[in-house]
Amino acid sequence: MGKNELILGIDLGTTTSEACVYRNDNPKMLRNESTNDITPSVLGIDPKTKMLEVGESAKSLGQSNPMDVLHEVKRYMNDDDVENIKLAIGNKKLSPIEASAEILKYIKKYSEDSIGQEIDKVVITVPANFSSKAREATKKAGEKAGFKVERIIS
Repeated sequence: MGKNELILGIDLGTTTSEACVYRNDNPKMLRNESTNDITPSVLGIDPKTKMLEVGESAKSLGQSNPMDVLHEVKRYMNDDDVENIKLAIGNKKLSPIEASAEILKYIKKYSEDSIGQEIDKVVITVPANFSSKAREATKKAGEKAGFKVERIIS
């Protein structure tokens, strides 16, 4: 790994997600735009702008209209038919892979903003009971988010 090359570590959790880098022999938790190092793993669609939101802003959208929000997307990643599942969010339908990719894109952006440099590589943690198909689906989500997935770790 080059001197300025970083690998982002992401705990892509069912209810929350976190990101960390290892710098100067120390792990550093990265904070999102709300200055929290824990981000709700929630995806929402703003009914006014039709834009996807992630984290706290998505969670608040669900208070006014629960149909505009997806929670616990990761639970679908271990389904044998993960490629064909479509989850309704507002007027859109996303696969669990696409929804997870949106969460990962958000984490990528706030992580890059936090450290002031681009991050292309990632290691993502998944539950120990994830099947090889679920691990592959998580890898695909990481790639859709713009990462080179170095490793999926149980």
